[in-house]
Amino acid sequence: MNWLKSVGCFALVVAFASVRADEKKFDAEKMLGKWTYTAGEKAGVKSDLELIQKGTVTITKDTITLQDDSNKFVIKYKIDASKNPPVIDMEITESPFGAGAKAVGIVSLNGDELKICYNPMGETPPEKFETKEGSSANMFVLKRAK
Repeated sequence: MNWLKSVGCFALVVAFASVRADEKKFDAEKMLGKWTYTAGEKAGVKSDLELIQKGTVTITKDTITLQDDSNKFVIKYKIDASKNPPVIDMEITESPFGAGAKAVGIVSLNGDELKICYNPMGETPPEKFETKEGSSANMFVLKRAK
């Protein structure tokens, strides 16, 4: 009888854990909408906040559009939510510099804060949400526009 209770308890723990894991699964639809920059950095150097805050980011189901007063970039993307952290594959489809450039990164969404850290022209995403001197990684932190 004790063995049966142990098996039953184990089954409940496994069932609860799988429900909790599903709750934490990345939901790309929560990225949709307009965003503003709150921080950025490249190769360990912080971006000029005043400059990047002039831009906006609009995310649809298939594209990310970056726009400021003089430039517009349209990027198609796909997210692999089975990875931890989720991996984002991006390809520029429209820009002042042409199309076709690809990048791969990681993405995190916590409430109204979205982080994207990526290697431009890279085939491997960064492992962490950080950039270091000498690396090619870029990272941007966005907040949902109100």
